[in-house]
Amino acid sequence: MFLDVPASVPHHGKRQMMNLRFSHVAAGILYVCVAGVAFVRTGHAADFTSTARVSTQGSYETNPELAQSNKTHVAEKQLAPGWSGALDGETYGLDFDLGATFVRSSDETITPDSLRYDTTLAGDVDFDLVRLSGSVDYFRRAFDNTEFNDNELVTDADTASVSNNVTVDDITLSSRLEHDWSDRTTLFLEDSLRSVAFTGGDSTDFTNSTVAVGGNYAWSGKLTLTPEIQVRRFEPVDVAPTNVVEANMGVNYQASDTSLYNVTVGMLKTSEQNSVTFDATYEKTFETFVFQLTGNREVSPSDNGELRDSKSVGVDISHDVSDYTRIGLVGLWRSNEALEARRWGFNMSHDFSADVVLGLNLDVVQSITGSAAGETTTMQYRADPFVNWTVVENLNARLSYRELWQDADNSGSVNTRRVTLAVTYTHPFN
Repeated sequence: MFLDVPASVPHHGKRQMMNLRFSHVAAGILYVCVAGVAFVRTGHAADFTSTARVSTQGSYETNPELAQSNKTHVAEKQLAPGWSGALDGETYGLDFDLGATFVRSSDETITPDSLRYDTTLAGDVDFDLVRLSGSVDYFRRAFDNTEFNDNELVTDADTASVSNNVTVDDITLSSRLEHDWSDRTTLFLEDSLRSVAFTGGDSTDFTNSTVAVGGNYAWSGKLTLTPEIQVRRFEPVDVAPTNVVEANMGVNYQASDTSLYNVTVGMLKTSEQNSVTFDATYEKTFETFVFQLTGNREVSPSDNGELRDSKSVGVDISHDVSDYTRIGLVGLWRSNEALEARRWGFNMSHDFSADVVLGLNLDVVQSITGSAAGETTTMQYRADPFVNWTVVENLNARLSYRELWQDADNSGSVNTRRVTLAVTYTHPFN
């Protein structure tokens, strides 16, 4: 399932070939979706629903580069058409979401013009005791060097940290076969292939394939056990591949109607390391608020061509002050070989009316990075008030403002302000 690239192809040639294949996959997804619509319209028994959407957004920022002097403002426009739908038959289903975003900037040296994609196709077939499902996810993202976040870039815009303009093409193909061995036991076999290509910057293209076998055993109405064995192969371009074997045991325990425990603990082995991994969530619903605690340790691909050992702990508390007002507190700690980051947040929303929602997000982010010259601590303080307005049915608008202050050891204090207006129209088809 790997993308075969001849060893003689130069690095930039490999990126071009991978990007070309990504384009072919996106075109193939579109073809499958259109073919499914045609199938329904020929009269076969199935239910098909879909929704078309289009969003437009304009923003203006005073100092996106967070510069001490020679501050440069930028205006940005976005247009994002999309189409989502579902095909439901008696024994099969197909879901899809196709989206693109056209980005245009008044200053391309700060924020380059770009075209982003968000494409998902998922299907399943049910043969009573046996089920087969699969999915294809593809997206393209463009990051610029004005963004500050608290983790390394892989594909997540919320955890990007880059020093150059970078475009990321990311595709994941996955399939899963399930068999109901008994009323309590389900066995599964699944595999996935993820391929990531970077254009610009110093990141390393990679593929990561996984084959997993395991089961789900319902010990009781409250307790479910999920043993699993995974074999992975991580192949960065121009770097020796790494084989990973991981054995996991998952426990899902619904202690009561208001308490949930979900814990997965594993042992991971490569040729160079042995590690303990885990992913845990505890959720408790009280009379007036909801409490959630999460913890995670994983060894996963990073954009520098290595497997990265990262850990995180998060706390989320939400409270309904009234039928119209909600508040929340968020705490997050993250750590890996490259940095340590902490985030504290407060959010509030209030239903001013049935059509108007007012809100405010406050965040403090501390990032500590290490280098040969020593550690650097960066603090960011953000205030994001917003208003969401349902103008008419299927037409929504959002007006938001962001005030951001940054204080870094090596560059002093700077700030920037951004105002954004976004309008979204949706049209359902039945």
